[in-house]
Amino acid sequence: MVRGIAVALVGFLAACLLTGCGFGGSEPSPTSEAPSPDQSPSSDVGSPSPATSGPSQSAQSKTTLGPDDPVPSFSGPYAAEFERLYRKSASQVQRDVLQDGKIKDQEMSLLEDLHKRCFEAKGYTDISIDDDGTINMQVPEGVDNDQYDADDRECHAPTIGEIGLLYDQIQRNPDAADEQKAMADCLARQGLVEPGYSGADYGRDSPDNYPFDPESKLFKECQQDPFNAGK
Repeated sequence: MVRGIAVALVGFLAACLLTGCGFGGSEPSPTSEAPSPDQSPSSDVGSPSPATSGPSQSAQSKTTLGPDDPVPSFSGPYAAEFERLYRKSASQVQRDVLQDGKIKDQEMSLLEDLHKRCFEAKGYTDISIDDDGTINMQVPEGVDNDQYDADDRECHAPTIGEIGLLYDQIQRNPDAADEQKAMADCLARQGLVEPGYSGADYGRDSPDNYPFDPESKLFKECQQDPFNAGK
C-alpha cells in the first residue's frame, strides 16, 4: 500500500518540538507534552537497541547528519533504503527507529502518534490515519496554503517522513521481490491476462495500455497485494 496524505497539511512534533528540541519555534507547550524527536522512543513503544556500529555520540545529538557522519551497517534486501533514510533523517527518534534495520509496529505507531500530536498542538482536529496510511484531519479556520506547507515541513519530515513509505513497502514485499513480475503473475491468476504475460509486458502496458479494464475490482486487488491476491 502507498501512504497518502488526504489533506496536505502536516504540523510539527507536539509541544516538545516547539520548546528546545532543535526544530525551532517558541510557542508555549500544551499541558500534555509530546515526546521530542531528539529523544529515543520509550521502552514501552519498542525502543530499538543501539547499533554496535552506529554513529558517534556527537552525530547522534544532531538534528540532521552530515555526509561524513557514520551510519550503522545495514543488511538485508532494504539495506540501501535504510542507509539512505538514516542519512536523510531529520530527528533522533527517526534514527533510533531505523538503526537496527527494522521498523517495528510499535515504532511506526510512535511516529504516527508524534505526527498526530503535533497537528493537535497547532490546532488541527479530527486527526486520523487510515490503515493504508492516508492522513485525515480538520484544518483550522484561517490556515492558508502557505501555512499548510510550513506545517508539513515542520511535522512530517521529523516524524513519519519517508519511513512510513518504507514500512508499508516492507509489509507488502518483505523480500523486495520483483513487483512487476508479481503483478503480471497476479493478473494471470485473476484471469485478466493470458498465462505467460510477463513483468516486462506489464511494465510496457502500464499505465495507459492495459489489455483489461483498469477499473476492474480484480486489478485493484492485485494492486493492493500482488503477491497473494487470487490465490
